Amino acid sequence: MFKKKQKTANTPIQSKATAWKPFTINICLLNKITETSPSPSDKLELLQAGLGKRTITVSSNMNHSELCKLLEAEFPKMRSLTGGWLLYKAPGGSGRRRLTVVPPDSEGYTGSLIKMATTSGKTALYMVPLQDELCLDPLPFSAEEFVKMPKVECRTCQTTMPLPVLYMHVKSCGGTQSADDNEITGADNDDDDEVKIVAVTASTETTATPNPTFSPTPTTPLQTCSPAPTTSYEEEGQCPICLEIFTQRQLLIHASICGDSVLQSFDGSSPTSGSPEHHNQSPDIQCPDDVLKLLASRVDNSKDFKICVSRTDFFQRALVQWQRQKKGTPGNTLRVTFLGKAGVDSGAIRKEFLTDLIGEIEKRLFEHQEWSGKSPIYSLSDLEKGYFRTAGEVFSVSLAQGGPAPRFLRQWCFDYPSAGDLDEANLTKDDVDDAELFELIQKVEEETDLSAWTNDIISCGYTGLIKPDNKEAIIRSIVLHATLRLIPLLKQLRKGLQVYNFVDILKDHCGLCEHFFVPTAVDDDNEMISLTETPCP
Repeated sequence: MFKKKQKTANTPIQSKATAWKPFTINICLLNKITETSPSPSDKLELLQAGLGKRTITVSSNMNHSELCKLLEAEFPKMRSLTGGWLLYKAPGGSGRRRLTVVPPDSEGYTGSLIKMATTSGKTALYMVPLQDELCLDPLPFSAEEFVKMPKVECRTCQTTMPLPVLYMHVKSCGGTQSADDNEITGADNDDDDEVKIVAVTASTETTATPNPTFSPTPTTPLQTCSPAPTTSYEEEGQCPICLEIFTQRQLLIHASICGDSVLQSFDGSSPTSGSPEHHNQSPDIQCPDDVLKLLASRVDNSKDFKICVSRTDFFQRALVQWQRQKKGTPGNTLRVTFLGKAGVDSGAIRKEFLTDLIGEIEKRLFEHQEWSGKSPIYSLSDLEKGYFRTAGEVFSVSLAQGGPAPRFLRQWCFDYPSAGDLDEANLTKDDVDDAELFELIQKVEEETDLSAWTNDIISCGYTGLIKPDNKEAIIRSIVLHATLRLIPLLKQLRKGLQVYNFVDILKDHCGLCEHFFVPTAVDDDNEMISLTETPCP
């Protein structure tokens, strides 16, 4: 009972071996060796060819041969790949990045190496063929590569395909006539008591009621026929192009012939506003007011172009907000909010914003010497920031949506955006607005000894002898230097005027549009006209 307990040998503690915990990685198979990661459009193209990104589960104890079998199961095209491959990764950031190689171990690529290189699957890998190039031809939808992908049916052509491929398929799918169009066509065929004349062209025949006394009047190839009277229960609508009245069922069919979209809806009495591409035909323009009406009809009301600015540093913030807006475009309806100022923009705030912004654009981006207008300030910094393109967009939006007209341009500064070209022969010293160059012209005209301004004259591109006998040639070089260096700025301004296809209107109706941009001799130098002050004669 009181004996000491004998010591027993320590028994080793048996612990169970922990199983390797699997992890998932994203791996993208590229078609050829490249230095950068693929763009989103490239990824869609790779996906159609059975390549692109896959998510696979890897174990840390996996060896190279097991990894190859796993990859071949996900990418069947790897079975025929020759010349070897390597894994790359694109660390940091987003978008297209430079690929860096993941060097294999002496045993090749193993699960533990991939786990370390991807930080347990947090970094995507790119598998790049070294000596072979995989085909990018789209695979059939029943291919082995698409077996695991969810399927969806195209509503247009009734074809079942993998969901990731549908985006590219929709762009090229012509399909058949939609169900709504079939119902409309069927309804028209069943209605024997209704006149079905939609349009008369040189190559089409008219259809009419069985009434033998009816005889349609011959029309020109692009002329539309007026529809017959309809019963009171049928809702009518007006075509925004030819302005004829049709029933809603006839209007959908007529729209496809007249040039407008068959899917566009109408409010019954007036044409709806649409995006620029819906207006392929311009109405007869006789006066500046017709130009404004045409621009207003091209405003896309389906979305809002929202701008939120403050009164502090208004010019800088307004242009930055304009450029950074992603949910809308300048072609949409402009809605403006001032920080710290309550209210819903029903038009007055928009007009105030456009008035202030055009005034700041005139002050910050343009300079002048006389009443005859202004030319852009030579600033490559503003050109790089895209300010002149934004200014052109602001000009178009202001004219289309009730703001003031930018009536402060010189004649030659308007001629280039409207025609896309410039006649240098018409440029004179009066067109020079740069203060230093204008002063240099005056010095050349007045002084007999030009040696003090030799460097300035040479910097303007003059390469002849600098002497009083060559004053006209020297002045001409200064004029061309002062004006032609502004062409890139005016070119960017012209790109901004492409909103609502305004550039085409400027080209076709230059004389009428000049009223909005070029001041006349009786105009005040700092005055901007209102759109309501441009009535038809």
